Amino acid sequence: MICIASSPSIDTSFGVERLLPGHIHRPQTLVRVAGGKALNVARAARRLGVRPLAVALLAEHGGAWIAAELAAEDVELLAHPVPGEIRHCLSAFDAETSSLTEFYEYATPVDPLDWGEFTKMALDRCESDRWFALSGSLPPGVSDGAYAELVREARARGALTAIDASGPALGLGLEAGPDLVKVNEEEARHVLGRREQPASEPERSRAAIDAARELHQLAGGGDRVAIVTRGERGTV
Repeated sequence: MICIASSPSIDTSFGVERLLPGHIHRPQTLVRVAGGKALNVARAARRLGVRPLAVALLAEHGGAWIAAELAAEDVELLAHPVPGEIRHCLSAFDAETSSLTEFYEYATPVDPLDWGEFTKMALDRCESDRWFALSGSLPPGVSDGAYAELVREARARGALTAIDASGPALGLGLEAGPDLVKVNEEEARHVLGRREQPASEPERSRAAIDAARELHQLAGGGDRVAIVTRGERGTV
């Protein structure tokens, strides 16, 4: 499996008894990992016994920390260095309300030359019947059609392609015919133009099933797979 990490991040999650705006908080728990969707996929795959290759755009500030963390988890990394700083994503868990508050930085902008070198490096590692996974947001400076182009290029090399994105990048990526598309309920509603969330759980469940079917058709139908995740309510 090749995991394309165009917007890696340093993800910090901490827990407090109660999250109060305007107050200082001392975390009771704290976890920090090399994150962003693509690196999360790579780390999870490695724990399941797969040997993934993470191909990442690594900004000079913070990139070495991510590389060290991936090495500690035995995840192979192929990095393309770029100027700037790795983005940070912060999640705060409120134990009293069981709610999660999240802050996600935007990635450092990437110029066309770096993007071209990065994608060539990734595509050069494509192999027949190997998964080529595109996960997460695209960095500023990269066109919305970048994932669609990578899907087409990887499929032309015989790879199996997966996309887990949102917004225009997802919509255009579907048109390229990925073998697998995975989104959450909100992302599915947005790309399908369904702004309203059904009120009842049975209606939401049916809506998720309908969305998965429609996404399957948009990706080309046949033996392609569409998955809609529903958090604690499971997956369809």
